[in-house]
Amino acid sequence: MSATPKRPGYYKGRHFTEYVDDVRSLKRAGRLEEAARLLLSLIEATEAESRATGHGVAPWYYEHLAIVYRKLKDPVNEKQLLVRFAEQVHAPGATPDKLLKRLHAVGITETELSRIEARQATNLKAAEELRAAETKELVDTLQAAGLMPAEAERREEAPAKRGGRGCSPLAVMWVLSAAVWIAGLSCG
Repeated sequence: MSATPKRPGYYKGRHFTEYVDDVRSLKRAGRLEEAARLLLSLIEATEAESRATGHGVAPWYYEHLAIVYRKLKDPVNEKQLLVRFAEQVHAPGATPDKLLKRLHAVGITETELSRIEARQATNLKAAEELRAAETKELVDTLQAAGLMPAEAERREEAPAKRGGRGCSPLAVMWVLSAAVWIAGLSCG
């Protein structure tokens, strides 16, 4: 019997983003313990995807699990969850700031804060290295396919074609990696 390899971002064969309605239904039905277990599994999935891609975790799942813990009157797990979130690379938006403010409201010590900051710095560095490696791989692939000139060719062509102006290679790489990332989202 062969097991299907676990893909980052997936839980029981579905991407974590496909469980939002399930979480809402469990919460509405008052099945908070079940919602907490599901949300914890979905948080593990978003963290796995974050480690694999270098993109930030989805804060929605942390926010809703913190709400469930508060309704269950479980401040210890709420605080641990908020610390766990603070240590991650965050996706953009207002929710990360909201959750970090909530962490300060539940109270953290200077020692905990220092540990959180060190762990987050490590995670950010790993994410940056992963994105840089992916960008280099993408540029190499585009250059091999003849879709992007090599650095030496760009230096020779740039002044003649653009009068010495143009996009920096880093800007081109970021645009291309964003396009690939967006294409990946639309393809599933």
